[in-house]
Amino acid sequence: MALPWRGENPRCSKESINSRVVEISTDKSNQQGCRACGKKLASKRYVVRERQLGIGGDFEYGECQGCGSLSIVEVPTDLERYYGRSYYSFVSGTPIEPTGWRRVESKVRKELSTELRLDRIARKVWRRLGLSHDARILDVGCGSGKWLQQLHVAGYGNLCGIDAFLAPELERTEPFRIGRKSIEEMDGGWDLIAYHHVLEHVIDPVREIAAARKRLRPGGVLLVRVPVADCWARRRFGTCWLQWDAPRHLWLPTRRALHRLASKHQFSIEYKADDSVAFSIWASQGYAKGFSGFDHGCNPSRGTLKTYLPNLPVVLWQWVFSAWLNITGQGDQVTMIWRKPS
Repeated sequence: MALPWRGENPRCSKESINSRVVEISTDKSNQQGCRACGKKLASKRYVVRERQLGIGGDFEYGECQGCGSLSIVEVPTDLERYYGRSYYSFVSGTPIEPTGWRRVESKVRKELSTELRLDRIARKVWRRLGLSHDARILDVGCGSGKWLQQLHVAGYGNLCGIDAFLAPELERTEPFRIGRKSIEEMDGGWDLIAYHHVLEHVIDPVREIAAARKRLRPGGVLLVRVPVADCWARRRFGTCWLQWDAPRHLWLPTRRALHRLASKHQFSIEYKADDSVAFSIWASQGYAKGFSGFDHGCNPSRGTLKTYLPNLPVVLWQWVFSAWLNITGQGDQVTMIWRKPS
């Protein structure tokens, strides 16, 4: 079924897309396996440029011939430099809350971009988890700890966060622990281990999930939120799709790969839902036009007079369209709840 679209065609030109796809020898393609299932990658490689932080550099990805997941061919030896202090998950601080009409405008703006809608999705998932306030909760890839801070304010007291790229100044012990550690350095007995857009950043997701399972108590839950390669946005934007996020995203699973991983580690999938937002569309459009970062196009967060009001019809359409993608199972990110047997 063809998907509806209005306005300017945001797809990269055919010449641009073709220039970022290369064929390599069979011998070389056999050397690299899929990070999700270990099967061979196809000889066709996608060459993707780093765009989010504007650091630059081209990186090769291969598509698995088994599960369809995308894997980076060679992990950069200097991967940590692509997680600078300006990387979004490490930005801390609480912005000043606007008042009056600006407060109303701010809420509408956030709703049409990402934030409030994602908050509603998170609350829906949280209600389904049904965790008590004394539950042990571990946030892997916690960044500056914003999500843990929200849980702390909500009354949860047994919290901990870890991040492999955490700067020393962000480590702390109060009101909850945040440290630069890996899952394999942690103790066990957790009620919930959360991977909020983190699994795509790990070198070996199979080993990571196995380690997390060992540290869950019987009946414990793994909360998984990841971008997925089998989606409309990837087909539409090619190598300009936002979620490639080279080279930070070391692999991009398909829904089929996620189901196989859950089954391999004896998890039951209690919940799954697409949760794409309009942000992915306008950011990918900006990449297709040659921009780096997100301060471009009809980004509603840039300000009301500059971009929000002039582009309101486009923003509204993107909001509706992204919701439609979720309903039809063609979004570019998913949320899943994996339960360990009791």
